[in-house]
Amino acid sequence: MAVSKDKNKGKKPASAKRKIESIVTSLQMLDRPTSPTPPAPAERIALLRAENPTISFYRYLYNTIGAEWRWWERRAMDDETLAAIISDPAVEIYVLYVRGVPAGMCELDGRIKGSVQIAYFG
Repeated sequence: MAVSKDKNKGKKPASAKRKIESIVTSLQMLDRPTSPTPPAPAERIALLRAENPTISFYRYLYNTIGAEWRWWERRAMDDETLAAIISDPAVEIYVLYVRGVPAGMCELDGRIKGSVQIAYFG
């Protein structure tokens, strides 16, 4: 697996009072994994794809899970712009549930041909 890092100053909304530095890390898998499959966790967990999530459900996940990581970009979007992104067939949203409650999310963005970006992971 190849790893590269780019340091970029994160953009911020006009209402932000301080700058937040962000690091973008790119990963490339050159070979298939050879390690054995890990054992299943003891807790009841599920990772489900959220197909056509509502704007309110997406914003709940984004705001709740992303708060600790200071996610802000989707908060600044209007509903129409956000709906166009999350309803795009090339964008996949997965929700991690622990004991039936949302505990994490991952958004994969495949809108650029030949590439899939991890847009959000938390």
